[in-house]
Amino acid sequence: MLRLNQLDPIKLPIPLYSKRVTKLENITEDVLDTLFPDENRFKRAVLFRHCTIVGMPESGKTVLSKWLVFKAYERYGQKHVNAVSGMRFGDLIGFIDERPVQIIIVDDAVTYQHSRSRSHNIDIPDFFRIRHIFKEKRKNGNVVVIFITQRFRSLDIVFRNAQVLIFKSTLIDPSDQKLIYDYIGDTAYNYLMRLMEKMYGYGDHRAKSYSIAKILWLDDAGILKSKYVDLDLRFIEPIIAAASIPGGDGRAIPSTQGIVIDIEDIDLREALLEAMHKMGAERRHIDWLREYFYGSTMRDISSKFGYAPSTIAESLKKIRESLMGYAWEAVFHEILKKRYPKAEIIRGGRNTAEPDFIVKPKNQQPIVFSVKCYYDRKKVITLPLEEIAQSEYQYAKNHNAKLIISLYNPYYNKIIEAPIDVHSFNQSQHITFRYQTDNPTSLNVYRPCSRAGAGEEVGGVGVDRGR
Repeated sequence: MLRLNQLDPIKLPIPLYSKRVTKLENITEDVLDTLFPDENRFKRAVLFRHCTIVGMPESGKTVLSKWLVFKAYERYGQKHVNAVSGMRFGDLIGFIDERPVQIIIVDDAVTYQHSRSRSHNIDIPDFFRIRHIFKEKRKNGNVVVIFITQRFRSLDIVFRNAQVLIFKSTLIDPSDQKLIYDYIGDTAYNYLMRLMEKMYGYGDHRAKSYSIAKILWLDDAGILKSKYVDLDLRFIEPIIAAASIPGGDGRAIPSTQGIVIDIEDIDLREALLEAMHKMGAERRHIDWLREYFYGSTMRDISSKFGYAPSTIAESLKKIRESLMGYAWEAVFHEILKKRYPKAEIIRGGRNTAEPDFIVKPKNQQPIVFSVKCYYDRKKVITLPLEEIAQSEYQYAKNHNAKLIISLYNPYYNKIIEAPIDVHSFNQSQHITFRYQTDNPTSLNVYRPCSRAGAGEEVGGVGVDRGR
């Protein structure tokens, strides 16, 4: 049996910041009491508990999370605990039910909650409001959120600074090592390194039953001892799937495959809203967005639905960043099938290295579509050329296709298309779309020129002459 108190300290790969040496205590019960307090504590309130599990691959992070769920089953009874796991926090909150104990496990959390990712900002407001979201189901209970990550510093600080930190191992990156050391101190870090030697150096799987835990309000880190449990958790496939696009930024995007919208007898706004709902947007957010599309202000929506204007604005921003463009892509697919009933339509989308759509009419040159969706009430839209995937230009150049940029603004409920001569562009140039002030349904296309005060015609559409 592995006994931590018999292990010799090893040399740290980082400088010591403190000479404080303490005996490590077993704080397993303290961790469990923190995450799963006596049910009398939440008879009249909703508690929130936050835990982050850090470790290298194969260090036992997922097994530890299952053991924590098992201990919750023991304390409260399995029928009173709702445990779900997945890769994106924003997807999992939709599976909160009316049971008194909710456990949300975000596995491989840095995939979507990365500190430099655009998508993690979408989840932060819901993370801060998780207690209030649960209160819509019931007035009392305990909500436990567990993040599992292989990279500590890269995890957004909002999700990293937990009430309970559990380290299964240290990490390879020196900045991660220093951060972990600062959290747990020299003695605990030495034991953590010794555990890694047992696990990875000697293949001793018994070492996976030990972890270093740090509870926010306790001075010193301690030992957490767990066991292997054979437990199946409900895993929620992410609505948002990560992808990298040549010329893009690799941000997380939702899949539009399989979303079928009937646009025969429905206006495009309603089709767009229905597509977003099918992709996972909450119905109340769809209702708010519908009001906004039809001209209501934030204050109008607030008065009608009883939510703060800031909450409504944040929700609309969330939908815009995560679903808007891709829901329009699904709707546009149905439009193309009706517009070109006999043509072959190849649907790539931003989750692949292909253009959004390639339409191949019989005996005609193919048409490459770049699909964009905006819902701002502004009449000026600037679209950098870099926003259009590089593959679209390469495909158009190599296959003699024509490129059409399709814009849709649901506030005006109009589709505007501009054919672009891709052969005259390079990747460093930009295109600017401007809604004319007197007629928001028409479009002028401009491109910058090397000479000030001059403009060139693009694809037969109106051009800027230095105005």
